[in-house]
Formats: sequence, structure tokens, C-alpha cells
Amino acid sequence: MNDHNGDGARGPEAPALDEWIEDVTAHAQGYLTAQQTLIKLDLSERGGRVAAKTVWYIAAILLVSIGIGLLAVALGLYLGRVLHDAVLGFLAAGGVFFLSTALFYLLWRWVLRDRIILAVINAAHAKPDNLP
Repeated sequence: MNDHNGDGARGPEAPALDEWIEDVTAHAQGYLTAQQTLIKLDLSERGGRVAAKTVWYIAAILLVSIGIGLLAVALGLYLGRVLHDAVLGFLAAGGVFFLSTALFYLLWRWVLRDRIILAVINAAHAKPDNLP
């Protein structure tokens, strides 16, 4: 005889399978929620690091700029004293900075630019330590 009733259920096994599917679904949803939280945490950590580096670089550039400005004034005053004319001293200090800028530009064009571009490209394509 056939024990099968017409509703498609197979006796006591059907509720256990339904409970198992619900349990697996609940665990999968929990896993997805945990992964989502982990990704948000990782992204916020990276964003925090970027923000901290940005603040550090801005502060460093500001302090270096102030230092260079004060050194320029001091150089102008010193050269003004040596040349017995403050205007000539500041003009000579401006000439020193102009020559320094020209030297840096030439060094940048022929040496530094390509090295920095390659370093940035290599860093962008480097494999992160935390990935397999």
C-alpha cells in the first residue's frame, strides 16, 4: 500500500527539513550581516587612516612653509646687513630662492618625476598584506 497522502508531505521528516532550512537561512543572514559590519569597519578604518595622514601632511606643510618664510626673512635681513642695503638684501634672497626653484625644476624634469610616477604606479598595483 502507498503511505503517501496527497498533500506532498512525507510524515515527520518534512517539519525537520523546514526547521533546518530556516536555521540555515538564519545563519546565512547572520553571516551576511557580520560580513557587512566587517566591511563597514574596514572601510571606516581606512578612511580614518587617510584622514589622519591628510591632517599630518597639512600640518607638516604648514610648519615647513612657516619655517621657510622665516628663513627667507632672516636671509634677506642678513644679506641686507652684508650689502649695507635692506632692499638689495631681500632682492638677493629672492634671487637665491629663484635659483633654488630653477635647480629643483631641472632636477624634477630629468630625474625625480619619472621615479615618483613609477613609485606611485608600483604602490597602486602592490598586493596588500591582508589579502591572499
